[in-house]
Amino acid sequence: SQAMMTLTARLLLFCLSLGFAHEAKSATVLFAMTDNGRLYRSADGAKSWQNIALGVALSAALTQFQALAVDPENSSNLYVDVSFKGRAQPGQQANYFFRSADGGATWSQSTLPQGGIADLLAVDPASSNIIYAGLNGLSRSTDSGVTWSTTSISTFVEGISTDAHRAGVVYVTTTDGKIYK
Repeated sequence: SQAMMTLTARLLLFCLSLGFAHEAKSATVLFAMTDNGRLYRSADGAKSWQNIALGVALSAALTQFQALAVDPENSSNLYVDVSFKGRAQPGQQANYFFRSADGGATWSQSTLPQGGIADLLAVDPASSNIIYAGLNGLSRSTDSGVTWSTTSISTFVEGISTDAHRAGVVYVTTTDGKIYK
């Protein structure tokens, strides 16, 4: 319908600057996140969208999505980073990293190194259990986001690009103008 197409167009325009991901095998499975704490999935090439709830008590008014990644081989594997808008209260967690292995029906929480906020997430297409998070430096998980370790890159990460043919090979750009492999 015309109303759904208008909503889809607005959602796409709004989300392109905030977060957009797709499954590599299918151009029809798309995901979008908004800064008002909403995550959406389309299984029909953006003709319709379904809201995906994180299944935890995080207020959409107080949280925003920071980063989104989808396993390029299996869109059931989703990874999102959520942070509080503004400043967290004393003793309150400021950032949450969630992973789902069932397309967003259920979620598990992990902690990024040093409680950091990931502005970028990337799944290694040659080995989808490897995930990279761009924080104030680069972090890496080899168990689908359950645990994380820091790498030798400690400068703020601006870009992450994985090598589609070689597992574990990643290219990273940082704010100091360097490119790492």
